[in-house]
Amino acid sequence: MSVAPTHTSLMYDGDRAYAAEAGGFLRAGLEQGQRALVMAPPSRMALLATELGADADAVDFVDEAVAYEPQWNAYRVLLDHLATTPEVRTRVVAEQVLARRAPAELVDYRRLESAANLVFAGRAVDLLCPYDAAALPQVLLDIALRAHDGLRLRGSVVPNAGFRDPLEELAALAAVVPPPTDATTLDCSDQSDVALVRRTVR
Repeated sequence: MSVAPTHTSLMYDGDRAYAAEAGGFLRAGLEQGQRALVMAPPSRMALLATELGADADAVDFVDEAVAYEPQWNAYRVLLDHLATTPEVRTRVVAEQVLARRAPAELVDYRRLESAANLVFAGRAVDLLCPYDAAALPQVLLDIALRAHDGLRLRGSVVPNAGFRDPLEELAALAAVVPPPTDATTLDCSDQSDVALVRRTVR
């Protein structure tokens, strides 16, 4: 019987903690004959390669500049990876440089993290999403707490009390925000109006 997928967050403080936790997560899977994929910045990939040593040869590394451009492309990269050997379970470390994202992109990232619980349901995959607890603002750490039902701490996974049902989270993000009372209204009654509105906004 297949084991349900997991979506776990890692709050790390420093390179050493990151390498030990994420590296241990990947090595445990490799020892069980599982596959491994890392989508991360080059500096993080280098840390994991050093931590894993010879085992790093069995890991597929994808630069976050490729995997997350645009952000939702990370799903495509992972789904394609899983499709090559669907019968083999895969462990994934997924992290991007969130500091360079605009506010609107961070809202999109919140959707991305919550929706992962639905997109990968029923698939043989264990997702680990690291967050730099020492550098990231609390608003981004809150995204991690809402989107992951488990937290990795010192080599073990503990339940996350802050996890929010992904359907509720996505519904909240889809709510239409009323425009300001002094907002300009652009009428798109006809299909040809869309191009005009785009030009006007630009």
